[in-house]
This record gives sequence, structure tokens and C-alpha cells, in this order.
Amino acid sequence: PLPFTNAIENSVFSLEADVYLVDSILMVAHDKKDIRPSATLYQLYLLPFIERYRQYHGFATADKHYKPVLVIDIKENSAAVIQQLIALLEKYKTVFDRSSNPAAVQVVLSGDRGPINKWGSYPSFIFFDGRPYENYDIAALQRVAFISDTYFNYFNRQDSTNTSKLESLVKKVHAMNKLLRVWAMPDEPASWQLQRRLGIDIINTNKVSECRNYFLKNQ
Repeated sequence: PLPFTNAIENSVFSLEADVYLVDSILMVAHDKKDIRPSATLYQLYLLPFIERYRQYHGFATADKHYKPVLVIDIKENSAAVIQQLIALLEKYKTVFDRSSNPAAVQVVLSGDRGPINKWGSYPSFIFFDGRPYENYDIAALQRVAFISDTYFNYFNRQDSTNTSKLESLVKKVHAMNKLLRVWAMPDEPASWQLQRRLGIDIINTNKVSECRNYFLKNQ
């Protein structure tokens, strides 16, 4: 019911919004048919961050060590979406640009991210969600905040206990000096624990409170 509040109050590493551009407005919806007029990116995510950074004098919460990440999953039309997003974020650099405020929100683009060779042309506060099978030059790699892939590329249907592909993925990503996120893994305690054991850095979950409480009890 309150995805932004639930995420921030549980100190998530990152929270994610799926975005479409409709009549020059960034709208939040997983599917285009579900777009509602009131569900703009600005109202649901950007403004709440702006208000929090005012309330906590340059921080997202009272915890001055907490530096959230906002993942924006672009569903289509990346070039236009990115330009509209930049126009919004540039007005609030102390909230969304870590070169202006080290505790600012880091904005990471996922989904339709546009051509890799154009990443370096965007302002320095725009980062990208990388993929383990993509090739990056030095400049592009600097724009990669972390690496993500779907669990189904590494799941062994004949032997679900075989984690060798995931273990190789972890080694590959860590050799790139990047964090790893694997999405579509089962969203349950046994899977959360497995991810931690394998060294997967970012646990993708819709059960934010439950996941956090699980690790608080099982440190």
C-alpha cells in the first residue's frame, strides 16, 4: 500500500519504479494498461525523496550512513524517458547527485537503457543496471552501478540444488568489482539465505519487512 515508505523505513539498498512516458509525464506502472493519472514518478518517488532530504537536512533518514538507490525500470522509449528524467533531476542535485551531496540518492536506469555507447553522454548522476553478458569499455563500466540478471539463466531444471552456474556468476561479477543482483529467485527465507551464502549482494524481494527482519534475526 505504501511502497516508498515501506522501502525507506526498512533501509533497503534500492527501490524500483517501472516507468512509462505519457504526454511528457513519467508515469509509474508495471503494465501500460495499469497507468493511473495520479501515479507519476514525481509524486510517488521523487517528491517524497525531496521532502525527506529537506526534513533530514541532506539525508534520506535520521541515519546519516544510509544512502538509497532509486532504480528506474524504463519500459519503453528510453531516449525520451531519460531526457525527461534528467530535466526533473537537475532541479534537485542535492537530492539526486552524489557529486553535490555524497548522501544523495543514486539513480540507476534499468530495463530499456538505450545504447551502451551513449551512456557516457548523460550527466554524471545517471547510472545504469549492467548485465553479465554485455561488454563495456572503461568509460561505460564506470557508469554501471551493479550487475543484474534473471535467475532462470542459471537455474538447473534437472537439479535445483546445483548452484554452480550462480557461483560462477558471482565470481565473474565480483572480478569486475561490481555488486550482483539476481532477480526472479524464489522470494522466501531459504532463497534469501542461499543468496547470502553464495555472495549475491543485492537480494531482490517484494517482502521487504519480512526479509529485513529475517536477517536481523539471523545475522
